[in-house]
Amino acid sequence: MSTDSDTPRPTRSDKARAKPDPLQMTAAEKCMAEWEARHDVRARGHRGDPEAVQHYIAAARSRVPNRPH
Repeated sequence: MSTDSDTPRPTRSDKARAKPDPLQMTAAEKCMAEWEARHDVRARGHRGDPEAVQHYIAAARSRVPNRPH
């Protein structure tokens, strides 16, 4: 039989780790959001604005470290 004294109580560090930052997205969440956005555009039958596409490509390339030219 277990009692309350046998159960470890959460510490402050446990509580801090239990709450993830709501503004941060995991890599899987980012990938899914990107897929959903691309799917929505294809479903509407529209093409992206050339300037927005160029901006996206430039930003994506700038995030890749040590990319050979």
